Amino acid sequence: MAETPKPVSDELDDLFVGSGNTGSRFSIPVIRRHQISHIEVVICLVFLGYGIANELSTSYPLLYSSLKATPNASLFAYRNTTPCIPYHSLPKPNVTVPSPTQHGLPPVAWIAIANSAYILPSAFFSMIYAVWSDQYRSRRTFLIMSTTGILIQIIGYIITIATLSSPGGLIVGNTISGILGGYPTFLFCCYAYVVDLNSQSSRTTRFVFIQLASLLTQGVATIVGEQWAKYHGYVPPLVLSAVVVAIAIFYTWYLLEAPNVKASIYDMKRTSEYAADICKNIAYFFKTIFKSRDNKVHYYLVWIIFTFVSLSMIGFFEVINIYLSGYPYCWQIDKVLIYDGGREIAMGAGAVIGWILFKGCFSELTIAGIGITLMIAESIMIAVATSSDVLFGSIAVGAIGGVTLPCLLSILSKHVNEDEQGILFCFVALVQLIIAVIGLPTFLGIFMATRIDIVFHRMQTDEWIKILSPEASYITSSALDTIPHRK
Repeated sequence: MAETPKPVSDELDDLFVGSGNTGSRFSIPVIRRHQISHIEVVICLVFLGYGIANELSTSYPLLYSSLKATPNASLFAYRNTTPCIPYHSLPKPNVTVPSPTQHGLPPVAWIAIANSAYILPSAFFSMIYAVWSDQYRSRRTFLIMSTTGILIQIIGYIITIATLSSPGGLIVGNTISGILGGYPTFLFCCYAYVVDLNSQSSRTTRFVFIQLASLLTQGVATIVGEQWAKYHGYVPPLVLSAVVVAIAIFYTWYLLEAPNVKASIYDMKRTSEYAADICKNIAYFFKTIFKSRDNKVHYYLVWIIFTFVSLSMIGFFEVINIYLSGYPYCWQIDKVLIYDGGREIAMGAGAVIGWILFKGCFSELTIAGIGITLMIAESIMIAVATSSDVLFGSIAVGAIGGVTLPCLLSILSKHVNEDEQGILFCFVALVQLIIAVIGLPTFLGIFMATRIDIVFHRMQTDEWIKILSPEASYITSSALDTIPHRK
């Protein structure tokens, strides 16, 4: 008698989980019973590993010449002994073509090329994977694939830096990671996975915990990565990041369930005639995002709010390190990292606290508005602050602003069908990537343009009044946050 074939979902479970039954030597029944919490663990591991690697890979082109000259020198030590430079004395960024006596491209060019090698393919392929992910509900398949790409990317960093190769060596790993989906694919898989397992009433709570997991580990990575590299070099923290991401891949394969799977990866290949080709996938992706929906005005307004809030937040992070390192604060890099990492951790905790405090009283959109208001207050405090105590106090004021994005994402997900969640959150990740590319030159340009204090002399009182300063970056950030309040 012929054996009855297994359902496709069981076949995929056998492939990635280890038979999917409690009798398997690969299963841990007590832990697997709470599979929803596993996605937060995966996020913590990936963001910790990738956060450390990203911090160090960005600074490598800047320090490449020093490393070539003194490869055993203690990294970053010089930054704590550099005298404080007033804003009006800051040199303009070097974006010019190198002179004939220089070899290779300037660091800014290497950073731009390496980032482009990652951003462009990841944006293109993630849209294709998002469509397939929704068609077949194979979130975990693409989650493993994108995380594997991140691991390859980090290994590329290790090889390049350990051999003191040209910063161009970073391009290979970045490109492979982009082809495998990169950050956009990882992000949409995590959020869509949570949507697949949760009702609308509990969805925002899960998003808040994702925010906590991501910001907590990003804050730790900000402090740990450079502090470790400062005393022991680049390679040890990069090896740690690779090990952490490898654990995340194993954890995903080992413990993460694959709910609602419609086809295995093998079925996707066998039934390729049912899968749209690449061009149709891209067209379907944008058609799904911009198609007519119930209450479409509300849907597009939430997108506008999300865009301006994201631009403001990214602009803040782009400028804060330079701002605090210059005169009059003259913070050393260690103190700047503590502030930067502490703020991320505080916003993660604030997201949970804000949601617990307000979820029984207000709608999600109102809670998001409260978060935006507190972020505006934080930016204003930074713009007018004259002491370190006020700067650290601003962290507590803006912490509950961490609840803003989870609420906005939850609202957006409720406007979209269950079989379009992967496309939605992929577009969220793409918007964040585009904003990151735009935000760096925008806010850095504002900072550099207003770094010289412009003053005038008041004859009656014989005093000098400052009317323009580098704080304009944070005034701009506050202004961007006020735009959603007008919608």
